[in-house]
Amino acid sequence: MLNPQQILSFSTIALACLAHPVLAVAVPKAAPASLPPITQLNQQKMPEPKVSEPKTPELITIRTGIEIEQFQQQRVRLLGQYKATRRKPNPMNTGIIGFKGDYITARIVLQDGTEVGINSPMMKQSLRSEKEVQQYDQKQVEVIGRLEMLENSTENRRSQLYIELESIHLPSEPPN
Repeated sequence: MLNPQQILSFSTIALACLAHPVLAVAVPKAAPASLPPITQLNQQKMPEPKVSEPKTPELITIRTGIEIEQFQQQRVRLLGQYKATRRKPNPMNTGIIGFKGDYITARIVLQDGTEVGINSPMMKQSLRSEKEVQQYDQKQVEVIGRLEMLENSTENRRSQLYIELESIHLPSEPPN
């Protein structure tokens, strides 16, 4: 083990190398004459780097619950019917004194009846706006996002599927 007197700082070593004639040869004293002055370098325009669009893989389109098992935790496109659910929250849990509104959540119902929630039910992002519900409720929609599953701790309840929503639109509309 080294004691503090034996340990040299980086600057001490660098100074020792410059003072030693053999080691100093390896360190250039001045920039080569072929380089332009710094003021000219600052005025020259650097070429723009070519930016290529990242190649996004084709999204898997899911229409049934059987297809979901293969693509959990992946970015997918769901096709199904938007179904909104309204409920009155416990006023003590809303955090807003005198709250009288509804909590609106939504699910996408696939062709075989499998239901996929929009965002985790544990997060407030799962609450949907009145405007969204008016636009999509009971209609066929295309949803893009990442499939996830919320595991339940009780054996008598199923795990809940949900999609971390990126976009939602009617199949005839462009993605938003």
